[in-house]
Order: sequence, then structure tokens, then C-alpha cells
Amino acid sequence: ESAELAARSAQPDGSKRFQSLSGKWKFNWAPKTGATPANFQEKSFNDSAWGLMPVPGNWELNGHGFPIYTNVIYNFYSDPPWIKYRGEDPEYNPTGAYRHQFEVPSAWLG
Repeated sequence: ESAELAARSAQPDGSKRFQSLSGKWKFNWAPKTGATPANFQEKSFNDSAWGLMPVPGNWELNGHGFPIYTNVIYNFYSDPPWIKYRGEDPEYNPTGAYRHQFEVPSAWLG
């Protein structure tokens, strides 16, 4: 199957070039971007203390932080690229780090 045919497929899971990454991923939530674990993307990083997060999913609906979208006023001041939270801690900017291992099928290499 060509990459072009795979891209046009109406049902991705019917393609030999499809691999679902849905499932439980290792997850770490931090209240600020600077609190994200350093070098978490490295293969040797120890994530054994991390919890699991369903992917696809929404961390606010899975026990981390709280939903921030409202129909009254957005919870952050809009002054890009300086975004400040309207709540008690203006540095609040929740960040999620995800890790998941998977194999790229050898047929895809080339």
C-alpha cells in the first residue's frame, strides 16, 4: 500500500500504515511550565512514579487541575505571548508531560 493510498483511506485502521496510539500513557501534571520534570523526553528518564492518563483524554476531567473554559470570561488575560492567569497565582499555567513506548513496524522503515 502506498503512503498516498493510506492518506486517502476513509478508515485509517484498515490501512497497513495505521497504528493506534490510544491507551494508557504515563503522565505527569505540573501547575507551571517550569515545574515539568527536566529531560522527561529522554529514553533513560525514570517515570516509574508517574500515573497513567487515558489517551485520548482530558487531564482536567481525569483528576488534574480544573476545567478552565467558561462561557463568561476566559481564565487567562490575553496579551500574547504573555499569558497570565486571572486567579490567585498569576504564574499558574498547567502543563502535562506524557510518555509512551511503541514500536514502529519494520515495514514502515525505508
